Amino acid sequence: MRAAMTRRRALVAGGSGALIAAGAFARSGSGAAPSAARSQDALAFLLALQRVEAGFYASAVRAGALRGELASFARAAADHERRHVALLEQALGARAPADATTEVPDDLVRRPGRFALTAVRLEDLVVRACNGQAVNLAPDALATVATIVSVDARHAAWIRELVGMSPSPETADAALTARAALDGLEREGLLE
Repeated sequence: MRAAMTRRRALVAGGSGALIAAGAFARSGSGAAPSAARSQDALAFLLALQRVEAGFYASAVRAGALRGELASFARAAADHERRHVALLEQALGARAPADATTEVPDDLVRRPGRFALTAVRLEDLVVRACNGQAVNLAPDALATVATIVSVDARHAAWIRELVGMSPSPETADAALTARAALDGLEREGLLE
């Protein structure tokens, strides 16, 4: 799993590195609108998460080890995540950080059971991370992210149903900090 840049560094470099690494995207109690810089950092962080998702699903499709409904899910999710990346890159324009090409470990995409459970945790994590960043987004950026997170939530329900889990186990999802999202990706083997 060698790459020019580790996934963790790519996510940290996605926005203002020191802020993301420190999990400094904290809720503002002042009720003040997010600054343009804070909104840009949050969008860059979410772009990096969408790139992890896109890479995971594209790798699964290329590996060709999935069959039936699981393969259909992977193909649809790969297409959606690729488009999510494009939407966020468009929203960031010239400020979009470069993509750090990384490899997904074979064992995450060649073993159907492992793929499915990783997909459940990844989709749940990204939805919660988007929720966590909502307070940092200016209205136009929030509108873009809302169109993406609703689809990721449907991905989460779909893959949960495929593995026999409740598609909607909670009444509400707790927001996830940037630091917690990075830690979760690392636990899943999607960061080195």
